[in-house]
Amino acid sequence: MNCRYMLALFALSTRMLTAEVPVPTSGNVAVPLDEYNRLVELAGRPPVESNTPPLRHVVKSTEMALEVKGDSLSGTVVMEGEVLATGTERVPLVSGMIVRNAQQNGAELPMQHEGDAHFAWLPGPGAFAVTLEIAQTLKLETGRASFELTQKAVMAGIPALAAVSAPSSLAVEMARESGMTLVGFLRGTSMNVYAGTERIVTPDASPVGG
Repeated sequence: MNCRYMLALFALSTRMLTAEVPVPTSGNVAVPLDEYNRLVELAGRPPVESNTPPLRHVVKSTEMALEVKGDSLSGTVVMEGEVLATGTERVPLVSGMIVRNAQQNGAELPMQHEGDAHFAWLPGPGAFAVTLEIAQTLKLETGRASFELTQKAVMAGIPALAAVSAPSSLAVEMARESGMTLVGFLRGTSMNVYAGTERIVTPDASPVGG
């Protein structure tokens, strides 16, 4: 009697384990009622508006009028942009240059120098136009402008490198990637510009690459 009872229980438990559990159809999910009501409440809330812009400031354009005299470069840099954040914002303007004077709307603009970068504190939100009088020393190499020499000039913040012979292909590649002006075959007013043509202008003030 006990043996038959045990066999019946074993058979019943086997059928329960092998029975297929119903699976929800694709795209549906079962959640408790409280969780469902919470999700409905969250979906009905209005989106939270953020007053913080994705960028705190942007520089829209930069115009440079530079002249080479001897082993130095000097001229003006005019930068236009916009401060998107509210309040006074610390805006980086130029690096690797000597800023002799800075003006905004005809008034002197205080500058902050940190490392090789120059910053200005500009109010926002609003557009800005800044004029900088800059200077920088140039490196005139009497031989070939090698990759090592170009790399050292980039690390020193020198914006232009000129040589009396041709630069190496690696030097040209580094100059283009770093934004440095690289000149070769310099003979008086004759030269080949391999990178940074936007810094070089002809006697009639037209850009070399233009």
